[in-house]
Amino acid sequence: MELKPFEDDTRNMLWNMIKAKNSPWLSLKEVALLSGYSISTLRRRIREGRLEYAQPCKGGKLVFNREMVNRFLGFKTEDTR
Repeated sequence: MELKPFEDDTRNMLWNMIKAKNSPWLSLKEVALLSGYSISTLRRRIREGRLEYAQPCKGGKLVFNREMVNRFLGFKTEDTR
């Protein structure tokens, strides 16, 4: 059964495409697409300590654990895999 957390069908399609990705990590752009927040808003949430991230290489891209993003968005983690 396909999960539809959003009212907008386009965002649901993006959600399911990103959800189908096997990696437990999401990029900043993927988090922006899923959440509907702009990248600058997400960076602000990071500075506020409201969104956890990892940065595998110093000065490299930010990556986000899928479970942490689900919690940030208010989704139950068991429903998203």
